[in-house]
Amino acid sequence: MVLPTSYRSLCGLQNCVISKKKSVVVVALALMLSIFTLYMYGVLFPNYYSNIGYLQFSNQTSIRNKTLIRSKTSIRNKTPIRKQISIGIPISAQNQQNTLISTTPGSQSKNVIVYTCGRGGLCGGLGDRQKGIIAAYLIANITGKKFKVEITTPCNIWMVLKAKNENLVIHKDEFKNRSSTSLYLIDGGGFSLRQESTISDIRSKFNNDVVYFRTNVDFVRHLNSSKFYTKELSWMKSMKRHEVYKYIWEKLFTLTEKVQKRLEDFLAKRSNKTLVCAQVRIGKNPSNMLDSAKIDINKIDAFWKFFEKYNDASKYRFFVTTDAGKVRDDGKRKFPELMLDTYGPIVHVERSRVKDMCGGQEKVILDQYILALCDILVISNSGFGRVGAFRRGTNKDLYLFENGEIVRADMDSDQFIPGGW
Repeated sequence: MVLPTSYRSLCGLQNCVISKKKSVVVVALALMLSIFTLYMYGVLFPNYYSNIGYLQFSNQTSIRNKTLIRSKTSIRNKTPIRKQISIGIPISAQNQQNTLISTTPGSQSKNVIVYTCGRGGLCGGLGDRQKGIIAAYLIANITGKKFKVEITTPCNIWMVLKAKNENLVIHKDEFKNRSSTSLYLIDGGGFSLRQESTISDIRSKFNNDVVYFRTNVDFVRHLNSSKFYTKELSWMKSMKRHEVYKYIWEKLFTLTEKVQKRLEDFLAKRSNKTLVCAQVRIGKNPSNMLDSAKIDINKIDAFWKFFEKYNDASKYRFFVTTDAGKVRDDGKRKFPELMLDTYGPIVHVERSRVKDMCGGQEKVILDQYILALCDILVISNSGFGRVGAFRRGTNKDLYLFENGEIVRADMDSDQFIPGGW
């Protein structure tokens, strides 16, 4: 060990050197002093070392997160927000899509969930069928199965709608020699399975190669809140029910070229005016004799008073979709300059018995697509109207006809969505 210069000078010419034993003692004393100092830091400042570790970890994490955020932002910014909204994907769903969880049922799976309507038995009206389609899609999601749609009652649905993915359509002999089962859960059966999904795992009920599934019950909130499917449905965790409907429907379907042309022709007549719309379900009436009674057709003055507020042809256009020919005719008579219409017979897609059921089905679907584009919308107690409002995607200028009055509506309220829906 070489001494500092000052020590060497004191030793003079004798080249003073500390013995080996003394140098060991000095090193040992220095080491003990260091250990004692570290110990006292630990006693006096107990968070000192954990903070060092935390800061190191936080720094690494922040660097990593900055990279991820920068990467995600650059990818997302390639598509303007206006474009994202125009294709109908809710902002919350866009955010969820940044995760690695797929919103598409198992594309690689050989097993299939088929929403079916046309193999006998009841399906319900268009709103009921849409609830069934959304429920079947989510069940395909949690089971990792492919998803397909088969609707042939009253007519083949692919005459009106076009699948955005060809895998949605069943092809001839596709399921030949495959084991299959049918699970038709209308009303009570649907409510039972929905409740069961919140307290146990229902996937074992869908074990066959091909499961033909049908329900008229909404499953969105129950599946979304269940602890059994959090991973598979994490993509929709922060989404509201109406956002889930809008997102899935517009992910699956668009209109055929023929019906899209009808929609564009309708919008051309709108002439960029504010579109005020109403959906009026009367129930049993001369145009729909097999339905149950819903509203007294003689007590719908609130609808016409609502339209009166906007009776200015320079600013507005009106549209009414209804299951009653009298309501349709009254609207044209009261507001001849403003009322727009879509041609075709008035039908309930399950309960009506008219000659042109296919034309009626086309009109029903087209009318709902128009509801989704209305600037101001009032609906009655109807699944068809609710889903139209869901797909419209906003509570702004949304109203509900209830107890003879028209009131402001909130799509997430119990008033808008009764418990038995």
